[in-house]
Amino acid sequence: MAMPPRLQDRAVLALLRIYGTSTRCLQARHASPRLPMRQVSSLVARSAGFTRTAAFPAGVEEGQSSPASHGGSRRSYASSTSPAKQQQQQQQQQPPREIAVLGGGLTGLTTAYYLNKFVPSAKVTVYEASDRLGGWVDSQRFAAEGRGGSEVKGIFERGPRAVPALGQTNRYDDLVLYELVQDLGLQTEMFNIPRGEEGLPNQYIYYPDHLENVKLKMPTKNDSLATWVGAAVNILHAALTRPIFKGAPTAFVNFVLGYGKRSPAGQASGAVADESIGDWLLRRTGRREPVDNMVGAMMHGIYGGDVWKLSVFQSPMQSMWLKDNLRGRGKLVFEKDLDLFQDLYYNGDAEYKKMVRNSMNFGLIGFNDGFGTLTDAITRRLKTDSKVKFKLGEPVTDISYNEPTGRIKIKTSKSKTGVAYDKVISTILAKDLYAITNNKLPSLRNEQATSIMLVNLFYPKRDLIRPHRGFGYLVPSSVAYDLNPEGALGVIFDSDHQDFMRGANNADEVRGTKLTVMLGGHHWDWLPRDRWPSRDEAVLMGRAVVARHLGIPPDEPLAAAGAKLCWQCIPQQHVGHTTRMQGARGELERAFRGGLAVAGPSYTPPGVLPSLRAGRDAAMAAAGKGYRTHKGTSRMTHVGETGLGQFRAGGEGEGEGEEADDGSSDGERVLRSEVLPFRHGYARGLYPEDE
Repeated sequence: MAMPPRLQDRAVLALLRIYGTSTRCLQARHASPRLPMRQVSSLVARSAGFTRTAAFPAGVEEGQSSPASHGGSRRSYASSTSPAKQQQQQQQQQPPREIAVLGGGLTGLTTAYYLNKFVPSAKVTVYEASDRLGGWVDSQRFAAEGRGGSEVKGIFERGPRAVPALGQTNRYDDLVLYELVQDLGLQTEMFNIPRGEEGLPNQYIYYPDHLENVKLKMPTKNDSLATWVGAAVNILHAALTRPIFKGAPTAFVNFVLGYGKRSPAGQASGAVADESIGDWLLRRTGRREPVDNMVGAMMHGIYGGDVWKLSVFQSPMQSMWLKDNLRGRGKLVFEKDLDLFQDLYYNGDAEYKKMVRNSMNFGLIGFNDGFGTLTDAITRRLKTDSKVKFKLGEPVTDISYNEPTGRIKIKTSKSKTGVAYDKVISTILAKDLYAITNNKLPSLRNEQATSIMLVNLFYPKRDLIRPHRGFGYLVPSSVAYDLNPEGALGVIFDSDHQDFMRGANNADEVRGTKLTVMLGGHHWDWLPRDRWPSRDEAVLMGRAVVARHLGIPPDEPLAAAGAKLCWQCIPQQHVGHTTRMQGARGELERAFRGGLAVAGPSYTPPGVLPSLRAGRDAAMAAAGKGYRTHKGTSRMTHVGETGLGQFRAGGEGEGEGEEADDGSSDGERVLRSEVLPFRHGYARGLYPEDE
C-alpha cells in the first residue's frame, strides 16, 4: 500500500516528531504492558547504561575524522575465529537444502532473492495465495482518451510511489535497496528527489476545512542574517495564527524543556511502560491540538492507523522515546544498524559506496515506472534459476513440525498430503500464520492489520488542483465528519510528481490531472470485507472527496479511473506488541524447534525499506551467515532461528549481550555516538580514509 512519505522539511519535522494523532478511539486505549528496561537498552554495559561505538569515542565532532576502532587503521573483515572453531561451527549449522517462503509480497520476494544469493545450492519455493506477486506493490499501466481525442498512456500506482531516504535518521535499511538496485542493474531506473527547499514538493494537511501547506520556507546556510531573521518571523507568525499550528508553540517549548519526562528514580525498577504515540506526546507536550491535527495526519500517511493505539516503541519516533528513557548526550543507534552498514558499505565496490555517500542528500527515492520495477526485476531474476519455484494461487492451510525428521510440513489448498522442508520463513500476516498453525502461536492471534481502498482518477484537463501544487495532502481524524464522511486518509497528486523528478526518465507522460485517493484505514476497521464499497462505489466516493476538498467539479470529465482494495495491507503494531512478540518467540521455539521463522511488517517496522531489510536478514540468518564487521562475523541474534531474536523477555538470555569469543556482538545493544557514518550531514564512514 502506498503511503506518502513523512514530511521532510526541517521546521515541520521539529514539530511533527513531537506530536501525536487522532482523537478517535480514545476510549479504546488499554493498559500499557511493561517493557523491561533491558529490552530497551538491551544488555548495554551494565555499569554505564550506554556504550559508544569503538569508532566514535567521546569528543569526536562533525568535520573531524572518526578514528578507527583498532589503532586508527581499517581491519580486515576476515573472521577472527580460529580455523578449528570455524569448522566446528560449520558442522553444527549446515545451511538448509529445501526452503519454503510463505508470501510473495515485497518481503517474501526479497527473502527468496537473498536465500538464492546466500545459499545458491538450496531449493526455494515461494507460496502466494493470490494470482500475482508483489503484494501491495502494484504499478498498473492504463490507456485513455485525452483532450481532443488523442490517446494518452500512464501508470496507476497502487503501491509506493517514493520512499523517504534515511540520511537524516539513525537507521541504514536503505542500504539494502541500493544493493538490490546494483545487483539487478536498476541504476538508471531509480530516481531521487534531493532534500531541502529546492527538492521536496509542497505537502499539505486538510484542516479544518481547507488545505494548509505545512512545508514552511527555510533559509539556507548561505543566506544573510536578515533572511534568517525574516524566515524566523514568518515561521513564528504562522505558528501563532494558522489553525493547523494551534497549540504547537506551547507544545514545542514544553517538549524541549522536558515537560512530562519520567524521573530517573521512576525508572530505577528496570522497566518502562510501553505506550501509544499519542499518549507519549500528550504527556510530553501537554497539548492535544498538535497531537490531533499534525501527527494524526502524518500517521494516516505512514500507517493508515490510530496513533492512540500504535506503539511508540515500534514507530518512527522510537529514537526520541528512547532518549526520554535513557539519559545521556549523543545520537542513539542500535548496534545491528551499524553492523549492517559495515557489512554492506565496506564489502561494496566503488560504485556502491558512491551511491551510499550520495544518498546523504536524497529526500525521496523511487523508480521511473513505479516500485513494481523492483519487484518485477526480483521476480525475473529468480525465474532464471530452476531451483526457485513459485506456487501462485496456492494458499498454505497447515504448518506442522515432524518430530522424527525434524522438518516442517506444509499443506496447501492443492497439496493435502503436504511437503516437508528444512526451513520455512513466513512473511504473511501474523494472525494468518496463527490460523494455520493449530493454535501453537496464540501470541499472534490478536495482531492487527488495516485495509486501504485506493482510488485512481485521471482527468484529461490539467491543473485542476491549482494553486495547491505538491505531493498531496493528508486528513487528520480531527476534521469534522461532514467534511470527510468517506473516511479519506489523504490524496496524492500523482500528476505533479514529474515536475519533481528532476529530469528522471519517467515513462508516465500523461498530460492531465492524476490523483490517488486513499480511503479507509482505521476509520473502516469495523467494516466486514463483504461490506466494503465496490469499484464503482469507491470511484464515486473518491470523486466526492476531491470535489469537496479540492473544488474539482463532480461532473468534470474523467478519462480513466480504477479502485483496488488492499485488504489488511498494513500491519498495526499496537501497544504491547513487544510483549506479544516475546511470547511468539518462545512459542515458535517450542512448537517448531527453529524450523519456522517469521519476517516482515507484522513483526518489525512496516514500510518498504524495513521490509527489504527484514527479508535480507531472514535469509542471512537461515543461511547461517552474518554481518561482516570489523569485529568479525555477527551472530545475527536479533533475528535468530525464529526471526524474533530481538524480542527477549526480561531476565531471559542473561549474558547474551556480551561479546562472543569470536568478537561478535548481540546487535540489539543501543549505542551512543556524537556522529554516525553518512548520516545527519556527517560525510565520513568509520575510518579516517573514508570520504
